Amino acid sequence: MVESKDLKSCYVQGVVEHGQGWNVGLMKDDIIISIQNQTIPLNETAYDIVMGYLQTLPRPVTIRISRLKSLEDTAQKRDVYPSWSVPFAVLLLLID
Repeated sequence: MVESKDLKSCYVQGVVEHGQGWNVGLMKDDIIISIQNQTIPLNETAYDIVMGYLQTLPRPVTIRISRLKSLEDTAQKRDVYPSWSVPFAVLLLLID
């Protein structure tokens, strides 16, 4: 997880193949919208709040993300719901 350049959001910088993020469907550039129904503010505190939640909340944790699929996306296809054919998706992920 990293802060966006404008310091107004927290997003996934990268995912390790077969790691926890990969296994639940996280992808590079996914933006974290909420964790356990707690909305992540769009300001300079986003990264700190996300990391605080991920380090302290009991598992499993529900994460809501925003994903904008690039037309030039060459990532390996995986079974992620909703379908990859949706250009903009909000996904709920359950992390153990």
